[in-house]
Amino acid sequence: MGKQFKKKVCMVAMGMLLLGLTGCGEEKTTTTESSSTDATSTDALVLEEVSEEEGIVENVVYESTGSKGGVNINAEVVIPEKNDECLLYSLEKDNFDDDDVKTMVESIFDEESYFLYMPYTSAQINFLRDKLTALVPYAQNEDEEQEFSTALYELDFHEENLKSGAPDIEGEIKFYDMSEYTDYEDLNEYQCNVFGTIDGNYAMVNFSKNDYNCQMKLVLFGFKTKTMQNTGSDSYDVKATGNACGYTISEAEDIAAEYISSLGYENMRAVKSFDVLLSSVVAESTYVDENGEEMPNYVQVENPNGYNVYFARGYEGYTVTYDSLQFKSMYGAIYFDENGENGQNPSAVTGSEFIRVYVSDYGVTEVEICNPMMEKELITDEVVLLEFNAINQIAIDYFEALSQEYMDVWYVDKIELGYSIIEDAGEFAIIPTWSYIAKVDPTSRYAYENCYLQLNAMDGSVVYSILE
Repeated sequence: MGKQFKKKVCMVAMGMLLLGLTGCGEEKTTTTESSSTDATSTDALVLEEVSEEEGIVENVVYESTGSKGGVNINAEVVIPEKNDECLLYSLEKDNFDDDDVKTMVESIFDEESYFLYMPYTSAQINFLRDKLTALVPYAQNEDEEQEFSTALYELDFHEENLKSGAPDIEGEIKFYDMSEYTDYEDLNEYQCNVFGTIDGNYAMVNFSKNDYNCQMKLVLFGFKTKTMQNTGSDSYDVKATGNACGYTISEAEDIAAEYISSLGYENMRAVKSFDVLLSSVVAESTYVDENGEEMPNYVQVENPNGYNVYFARGYEGYTVTYDSLQFKSMYGAIYFDENGENGQNPSAVTGSEFIRVYVSDYGVTEVEICNPMMEKELITDEVVLLEFNAINQIAIDYFEALSQEYMDVWYVDKIELGYSIIEDAGEFAIIPTWSYIAKVDPTSRYAYENCYLQLNAMDGSVVYSILE
């Protein structure tokens, strides 16, 4: 373990922690919504202590103008309900192996309904074409019919663009080494794709891993070609038509949590949920082309339908803080640096551990499990957190330094105490952090919460910055 993970820390009950806010300078003010007093110069405000059961949610206001940009904090301060229960664990990667794949496939799909779906050899393509063609008559709706049509077209594409380097694929449900086939041999790419039914509905699951990331993605047929965007709960789309899903967001969270638990993820908790703006291409009308043939006229249709529920690791009173920038799949986010012989040296970005479950009228409709981890050992259950006024001053100093360098105004809407997972020389630990977050107005069509800065809650050191 890295030394910083092993240092001695002690316990101080967060219910006894007074949250102080400090501002200084002529153009700076610091206030709380619960107080009418402004703080200038070196004056400090102490947020009213609130009991463990109530939690602490106070509005903090701080403004400053730099030579190029500025700082504008108008933020609620949020701490866990059980804020005195903080555990520090060391973690390790828990990438899927062949046994995991087989176990999950058996758990996910209807018995004897599934088969390997790896269209990277002529034999596999012919096998899959026969399989899909035989299933087309059993499509249950237009969406599934369109998915089958798209899948058959993709098989033709794969056949026309077959490359060398594919492994010997015989049909066994396991990982296959795709490093040479994908042209990213240095990344050690492995895949396993499976097609089957879930309660009679066709679905596909993809297991992928390389040296940087590991993920599982499950999607029901009929949704594979659709795209989705998190949208504000008070956005025009939601207000105008409502969410077409028959479940409420609370019911969706329960459905998602039960499903995640059924897969064995007991320490993953729901941390954020969004209405989903679902986009699909439909044939709205027809037209006659120059050859006199009737052709479909496709249009893109968007409407609120279903919910994305995000899960992150949690212990006792704390969970990993949600961040839109980190709670997205980095698998496949490959870039090329300049160190290769031809300037084409593939590398990648390692993503965060999280689970996303999309719930529609079909129930669990899409699932992403990204970069799973597991506990290695408990580091300590005795944690001392730095007082918030010290944390906040470190953050303010950091943002003010940015305002001297960048022509941006740094808006912060939420300051949240939670967990972050940190890495040092391949060793991982989960530690308490304060996150400074910008969240979009709930009336916006596109919903997000972007973390600008995370500070170690024990010593104030920078754990994450949007600019690093």
